[in-house]
Amino acid sequence: MIEYLLKPLMLFILAVLIFVMQSVSVEIAEKKGLDKSKAGLIGLIPVLFLLLNIIFSNKPGFVTLLFNLLTYLIPVANLCYFLFAPSKKKVHKSSIRMAFSKKEIFIKFFTYSELLFAAVIVVIPIIYIIGASLSPRPSLPTSIWPEKISLINFTNLIWGEVGPSTARNPIYIQGEFLTNLKSLIWGADKYGNVLDTTLKNLFNISHRSEFVKWYFNTLGIALVNMVVGVIFITGAAYVFARFKFKGKKFGLISILVLQVFPSFMGMVAMYTLFQTFGLMGKPLALSILYIGGAVPYNMWVIKGFLQNIPKELDESAMIDGANKLQIFFKIILPLSVPIISFVGVSLFMAPWMDYMLPKLLLNVDTKDTWTIAMGLYEFISGTNSQYTKFAAGSVIIALPITILYMAFQRFLVEGITAGSTKG
Repeated sequence: MIEYLLKPLMLFILAVLIFVMQSVSVEIAEKKGLDKSKAGLIGLIPVLFLLLNIIFSNKPGFVTLLFNLLTYLIPVANLCYFLFAPSKKKVHKSSIRMAFSKKEIFIKFFTYSELLFAAVIVVIPIIYIIGASLSPRPSLPTSIWPEKISLINFTNLIWGEVGPSTARNPIYIQGEFLTNLKSLIWGADKYGNVLDTTLKNLFNISHRSEFVKWYFNTLGIALVNMVVGVIFITGAAYVFARFKFKGKKFGLISILVLQVFPSFMGMVAMYTLFQTFGLMGKPLALSILYIGGAVPYNMWVIKGFLQNIPKELDESAMIDGANKLQIFFKIILPLSVPIISFVGVSLFMAPWMDYMLPKLLLNVDTKDTWTIAMGLYEFISGTNSQYTKFAAGSVIIALPITILYMAFQRFLVEGITAGSTKG
């Protein structure tokens, strides 16, 4: 047991020492008036070699030896270079010596140990999931990265486990991801009508796998949930934030109390209503429940943000002849982009991994109406479990959410902080 923990512990300490030396190099470069960004970037290069060393640890030889040498030598060489480089401004030796004091080194070591430990807890599972999705075997890999990388899990998810002679899917070849992608875009017949074939293949999902249908079902729910939910919740929050009317306080308290009750308490009522109105087995109808469940919390968040916008802007616009709708669309909405982005991304994420509502309200026997959470659960629920295909599906799910987060990152941070200042 100890020998299994010894190597990860040594790698962890080595990584912390690399960050400590990088931090000291940056501090010395700053004191000497040198390029501290250069010191920081060079000092982080060994971290890349350390990751490569961990990933390819089962491949001995020259490559592993080279990774080890670069991991040890680059931070030391980087520190020595900036330590002995000529200074561009006057600096006392005691100031340089302070960077190597026991107290400073201990503080840096403790700080980077804590940060690196938190990063390992987050990053290692992500690397493992990506590695599992690239494994050709259906069982879970025992190593963090597979020895042989394959795209067969992604191929089987997107185009189905079919051969080249299958009548249902004649232009796709099992296991050939890039070839299938080329056929999807350009068509199987190089002498055919390229534009016509491309449009037909891109928008006709009937000849592709069930996973693609699940993906489009969930994507449709998420988009409707985000667009309609943002419009409805923002309008309601604007009314409560700007208008005075009878029952306003009671309405706000009622909406606040609704957050206390968990959603599963209304499962029987939801099932009855969906059955009464003929909505059973219709994926887009789930957006009604997702939007309704998101109203209480998100309306209070947007209301708190809108109350921070000065009412003098509304009054100035009304003096210039603007009506309530013009004030809302031309003044309030542009100023509310951060909080609306935060709420929009939250609403978009909600349907992707929700299993309870689709399981209750969609047709279990008809897989074409399933959401992606129901489909992924089937990969690991039966006796013939396909864990690596489940991992590949999880990676595909993460793509739109990651892109959305990266696109709205600045607005999300502003929305999280601004929406909590007043309510």
